[in-house]
Parts: sequence; C-alpha cells; structure tokens
Amino acid sequence: DGLERGHEALRGYGTYSRTMRGLQAVRAAGLDLSVATMLHPYNLNEIPALAKELNTYGIKEWGIDLPVIMGRLEDGKSLYLPVEQAAPYLQYRLGGSYHGDAEGYACGYHLCTIMPDGRVCQCGFYMDRAVGHIEEGLANCWQRIKHLPLTELGCKNCPYLQECRGGCRYRALSPIGPDPLMCASFGMK
Repeated sequence: DGLERGHEALRGYGTYSRTMRGLQAVRAAGLDLSVATMLHPYNLNEIPALAKELNTYGIKEWGIDLPVIMGRLEDGKSLYLPVEQAAPYLQYRLGGSYHGDAEGYACGYHLCTIMPDGRVCQCGFYMDRAVGHIEEGLANCWQRIKHLPLTELGCKNCPYLQECRGGCRYRALSPIGPDPLMCASFGMK
C-alpha cells in the first residue's frame, strides 16, 4: 500500500518490512506475484516510486483501488480520497487488475469471499448477503452467486465499458449504476 510511510499509515507499524519479505519469498519460490494497493492520502506521492520498486519483482499484476468506506474505515475517514484525486493513479495498474475478468460480466465474476465464520459471499463488501456457508461446499455456494451481465448496467452504452467492466459494484451509486472512480479515471461524469 505504498512505501514504508504510506504502507504503515494504512496497515500499521512494522508491516512494511514483513510485506517486503513476503514479496521476496514469493519470488524466490518462483511463483507469480500479484500486488494490491489501496490509495489513500499518505501513499499518493509514493505511487511512482512504488511502481519502480515493484517492477524489480517482475510482478504479474498490480491492482490499485480506492478503499470503500465501510467497517473500520468508517472510523478512519481521514484515509479516504475523493475519486477525482485518486483516479489518475489508476494508470499505474497492470495485468488483469480491473474489476472483472469474465467477458460480458461486471465485477465479481472471478471471486467470492469466505468470511471468518464460514459464510460465503460474492464479495467481502457484501458480507450481509451470504450465498451460503462453506460447510455446504464452495461449489454449491458459488452456483448461487448472481453474476451481472454488462448489458444490464445503466452505463451499458459507455465507450469505456469493456475496459472498466463497470467498476466496483459496491462503490457504484446503485446496483446497476456507474462506479464513480472508474468514471473519473476515464474522464466520464
């Protein structure tokens, strides 16, 4: 989530060196490496230098996103950025790090979340809408997830839809509405 100062502003003191050791261990094992970074006021000026640092690891994918205000972030709103301020930094992403990876579908087609109590949710943001429990089997829960076709989005006629994939469905202003961050990153309103 940034270099040492920026990373630890979000993740806590001492986490940067442990994270970097983890990156080194993954590379030493010969595994592909993907990184996810959340933008916040304390790491924005570090993103260009972080890009250079991550390049030395030969990462396969770098996802950059803006935290959604929920959970503990509701008490830490000082870590939040307006979408207009965050959008220019999305240019540093690489690989398949946009919000979705299935042709014709919005965010969420490629993932699900298993909560600590065993509930299975389409995404960690939708923890209040479980599709089942892991004891039922992950495949059974996965089949209950309703994937949203891009053709059902309110922004289905946007010229950037195939590239942005409708963005984050949780951050969108409505279930089929546009994601303000993705709209800002493509210069749309």
